[in-house]
Amino acid sequence: MDQISDIIQDVFKGTTLHQDGMLSEGAQRDIADQCAKKLVGASLQQLADLLGGSVETDTDGRAVVYTDYRVGG
Repeated sequence: MDQISDIIQDVFKGTTLHQDGMLSEGAQRDIADQCAKKLVGASLQQLADLLGGSVETDTDGRAVVYTDYRVGG
């Protein structure tokens, strides 16, 4: 997820929000991290939809992609 955050933060650096000092580096990183989480979640949901499954949360709060694919029999 760090790569996605880095890409988003690089986009910030090219905007007036960064150039005019409207958002601090820390605020940009926080927003980039939040965006990255949402993008990864959306990507997992798209994958699950493609595979005819769903995205669920395990007891540790991690995403698990269930599919309609059955192994064996």
